[in-house]
Amino acid sequence: MLLRTLLCITSLFFISCKHSSQESKPKIVNGFIVDEHSEAALKESVEKFYQDIVLKDNIQTISKNSDDLLNLVDSVIHIAFYDKDKNAKTCSGVYISDSVILTAAHCIPGKVNSDGLVSENIYVVGKGLASTYAMRHPKFDFNSNITFYDVGVIFTPKQTASIFTPHAKEGDSKPSIGEHVLLAGYGSNDENSKPTLRIGHNKINQVEQLEYIISKWISLRKKAPGVDVIAQKGDSGGPLFYKNKVIGVCASLSGLVQKKIHYVDIREPTIQSFINESFEKNPF
Repeated sequence: MLLRTLLCITSLFFISCKHSSQESKPKIVNGFIVDEHSEAALKESVEKFYQDIVLKDNIQTISKNSDDLLNLVDSVIHIAFYDKDKNAKTCSGVYISDSVILTAAHCIPGKVNSDGLVSENIYVVGKGLASTYAMRHPKFDFNSNITFYDVGVIFTPKQTASIFTPHAKEGDSKPSIGEHVLLAGYGSNDENSKPTLRIGHNKINQVEQLEYIISKWISLRKKAPGVDVIAQKGDSGGPLFYKNKVIGVCASLSGLVQKKIHYVDIREPTIQSFINESFEKNPF
């Protein structure tokens, strides 16, 4: 099994640029720095990505049109929390219903209580709220390098999200090696820049038990023309989209040289059971 290292998501502060590549005067929310958003900038960027990449390369497995693509991207969320040492952390997630965010288990701090829930403040950036309820897959272990079960959910009040993306079910088709997939997350184009919403595409390099593996992703927002970027701090928990559904969750990197990105296959029965159970336990 490949040596796996959890994505670095350490950052004293994070800046959310979900809907804009332009700078704006930051404001402080719950101790985190948060930028204002621009829906128009996001729509323009997604339309360009659709025209220049999806249509030009005739990619059939990402999205049927630019409006569907915009909805996929708009369902991606920026989340933040404090770890046990009170350090600020940042991750990504995706709304799979109007009140449930799918993310990585290692993005959810705190101890599990008797009813299987984690009661800890997790800030949902852009929604102006802090969720106090979440769940981690019961087989996930912070001290293990096995990423198969690195899946969790965060609960927010009903109808928090007007746009969400359905998650793939056990019987849905999965991408094969060489097929294109869409990636999204609040990572950085390099280790020194701030997290910003990036979308990109790539092909599946490898399919292992319970997970998909890709290498560098080709991003919407590159640090220089023609330069591919890799997953960075903040991309953990971000979705892997395939045929307009969430098919995977960003769990880890493996090998500092290979820069391979591991996505948990949420079609697997153990992950499906967890997601179904989380919907039943949704406290809102």
